[in-house]
Parts: sequence; structure tokens; C-alpha cells
Amino acid sequence: SPMSRLKLYLFGPMQAIVAGKTLHFATTKVQALLAYLALEPERPYRREQLAALLWPDQPDADARRNLRLTLHRLRQTFAEAAPDLADSLISAGRSTVRWHGDAVTVDVAQFMHLITQTETHDHPWLDACADCRQRLETAASLLGGELLAGLSLDDAMPFEEWLLVQREFIHHRALRLYATLADITENRGDYAAALDYAQRQLALEPWYEAAHRQ
Repeated sequence: SPMSRLKLYLFGPMQAIVAGKTLHFATTKVQALLAYLALEPERPYRREQLAALLWPDQPDADARRNLRLTLHRLRQTFAEAAPDLADSLISAGRSTVRWHGDAVTVDVAQFMHLITQTETHDHPWLDACADCRQRLETAASLLGGELLAGLSLDDAMPFEEWLLVQREFIHHRALRLYATLADITENRGDYAAALDYAQRQLALEPWYEAAHRQ
């Protein structure tokens, strides 16, 4: 039901909410597994691939056992929040694990969808398209901090490398978004908003020359 739908916030520290209640996860590895599946949905992952991502320095059998336990804990957390939630989100077979993105609302996915809609919308110029301006402003409002702020796995370098790539991608997307909104608002004579969007760029990149000029 819509009430038992998972809402996942990955900008800033991770937050998972079901029917108004915040979920609490047993370990950082459970959070890391959830983050990875949620940001790379609708693909079947082989269990050994996920095990190597999160327990790269452990023997295969131990890593697979840890994955089994972590997956069980994740499903258990969902099941306690709503009876059908675990099955609607995760399909876990003997060899593969799959995450179903249509059963969850994720702020990062919303952010990317709004930007893609704007980039693919057929308008003569962006400044004149009220719908696209609204989409970009909504996308900017979703940026509540660094992607998965505070999440770190010292013993899982492959996960750390993946997370660094994800953070860099979002970082550059956010810079471009703020720069576009600064241009739009300046062109429309809303100088206070233009200044705000320029300053948001500098908060991300203090030495970013284009933002200083804006």
C-alpha cells in the first residue's frame, strides 16, 4: 500500500522512512548494502559480487556468509516495518540478489529524473520554460547534503571506491544545476536568488572561478 512504501533519503546521512517511522539498521554494512542496491536498481547482482564489494579481504565462504546475514537483517528490518515490504523490494535467489526500484521513493532517483526531464524537454530556451525552471528548483531542494554523508567502510575498499565515484558524479551534477539556476534567476532579474545559487556552488567548490564571477 502507499502507506507502507519505503522513502529513502540518501542526500546527507541516510534516512529510511516507512509510514512516517524511521527505520534503524543493525550495522553499517546493512546500510551500505541498501545504499548500493538503491543506487544501482533493477539489476540482478551475483552474491559473490556483493560479498566481494563489502568483505573483500575475507575468504569467499566467510564473505558469502556475512552477505547472507546482512541481507537477512535488511529484510528483517523491512518486514518489521510492513509485512510485505521486504518481498516487494528485494528478490533473493540462491545465486543472485535484485532490488526493485518501483517499490521505493529515492531522493537521488527523483533528482536525476527531474534533471533528465529538463535536459530532454523540447523548449526554445530554458529561461522561458516555467515547467523546467520548476523542475530544476525542485531538484535543488532535494540536495540536503553530501551523498550518504558519514557512511564509510574502512575494511571495504571496493565499496569506498564505488561511493567516491557516486559522490563525484552527484557533486558535478549539483554544481551544474546551481550554475544553471544562477543564470536563469539572474536573467529574470531575481538577483537575490542568483546570488544564493552562486554561493551554493562556492560551498561545494570554494575555488570555482565561474561561480565567483557569477
